[in-house]
Amino acid sequence: MPTTTASTLKTYSPLQFPDRAGLTLWQFARAQRLRLIPGPDVAGDRWSAAVFDDAIARIDAIKEAVGTLPNVGATRAEEHLAARFNLVVHAGTAAELARRGHLPVVGEHKGYPLYCGLALQNLTDRRKVARASTAGQLHMRDAAARILGLRASDFTDRVVHVRFARWGRCRCRPVSLY
Repeated sequence: MPTTTASTLKTYSPLQFPDRAGLTLWQFARAQRLRLIPGPDVAGDRWSAAVFDDAIARIDAIKEAVGTLPNVGATRAEEHLAARFNLVVHAGTAAELARRGHLPVVGEHKGYPLYCGLALQNLTDRRKVARASTAGQLHMRDAAARILGLRASDFTDRVVHVRFARWGRCRCRPVSLY
């Protein structure tokens, strides 16, 4: 059975185009999003051979522009940052980087955010990651109270739930107890 080469097809489907160009599906989708590869130009959501040949001529530039890291969840993003910067990266760092505007959320998977792999790959500031790791760290009650300079019992009363007392039928302002 003869194998089909890239130049023998007249049109390419959304699966044939990336497969024959040597791109993964996420690279192909990102290249389209970045407008490095135009949308389908033939009926039936297909690409013409001319568009395919043009993309093949620029394939190295396209691969470099889309990067090597797909969009990932928080755990993989934090593992990547820990390995890249040789830091201890705490859970919550990816969410904190996103909150600070350094790591965009580009979608979701099963209700969890997906972070942009290209932005993650291009993140070069070690201090931003270290600060986000510290700020995004979750603490138990005693550790949180120690950070805030409170006793654990005061932390529970003042921060977790503020208790109000009303004395009789007085219409005075509620008084916070601690």
